[in-house]
Amino acid sequence: MEFTIERLFIIILQFLYFLSISNLGEGNLYKGLLFCGVILCVVITVVKIDKKEFELKKFLVFLSIIALSVFGILFSKGKEFALLFMYFIGIMGIEKDDLIESFLIADLMYFIFSFLLCILGFLNFTIVDDGKNILVLGFQNKNFLGLLIFDIVTLITIRSEEYDVRKTVLQLVSMILCLFFIECRSAGYALISLLIIYPIFINRKFFENKLEYIGLQLEYLILGIISLIVAFIFPKLPVLKGIDKLLSGRLSAWSFYAFNMPIRLFGNYFYTASLMPLDNGYLTIIFRYGFLLFLMICAMSLIIVRKIYKRQDYILLLPFICYSIYALFEFSPMTIFNNICFAYLAVDVGIFEESENY
Repeated sequence: MEFTIERLFIIILQFLYFLSISNLGEGNLYKGLLFCGVILCVVITVVKIDKKEFELKKFLVFLSIIALSVFGILFSKGKEFALLFMYFIGIMGIEKDDLIESFLIADLMYFIFSFLLCILGFLNFTIVDDGKNILVLGFQNKNFLGLLIFDIVTLITIRSEEYDVRKTVLQLVSMILCLFFIECRSAGYALISLLIIYPIFINRKFFENKLEYIGLQLEYLILGIISLIVAFIFPKLPVLKGIDKLLSGRLSAWSFYAFNMPIRLFGNYFYTASLMPLDNGYLTIIFRYGFLLFLMICAMSLIIVRKIYKRQDYILLLPFICYSIYALFEFSPMTIFNNICFAYLAVDVGIFEESENY
């Protein structure tokens, strides 16, 4: 495996992200590691750009997109989305296989690191939740462990475009683990979707349908609109009450925000912890971060699908769909740290031209 600064960039930021959502994320040690890690990533980014020659026209387009995005972020209270652009620049030009391997290495490294800290007694294997011991492996809650397991299984699945029954077994075992031992339903449902569509996506004829191509481009917009519709009609349809119980009260939470939060261009300033959990990535962005940022993510998803088709990297459609489904139950799949498809935007981007001395 060739070592590159892009790989280092990914591993550092992924590791810092997982530390931030663990029980180590509140201490001074983490703050020191965060400071050193971010400084190192900034240095990597500067070195990377310094060794490139700017192509003015492309760079101005790129700069305009960044400026518009940052403007939306500053007004939408979505400060964490600023990292998306730092990430984008830091890994720009990376190859797809390097991207997948780097994410997988970072995730496995943290999984092993967290497991060892639990064995040594620095972190807890379990926490008490509703009177039961729930496996969390040092994370702040079970949903983060479920998400990490889903990330690892998905990355292993897409390393090859050939069907492998061992991957199906891994998906099945992981689904059972998430549903019955970790009791993270959102990860379990996402793994069910992965288990079902994995054999389908190996057949390339699936991608020849133009209607499916259009549907994939608009998937984030469609799922966001569906989430809004369900949130508003929830009180009027008794059949949704049963689904709400299955989803641990998620639909009633969606409805609460739909009737108590206005939809604004730049979002509303609130924290879900002070109200109630809003376990829907689309609605979290619409209500908290604003409709502008939601439309920007919809545009990004359209570009991602077109890029996948142009490069014929069809296996990347598998996580694209699965993370879209996952985002119906959690916010985290909307971030670049968990959704490799957002990072895929940086693959072979021709905004910078290689200098002769590089």
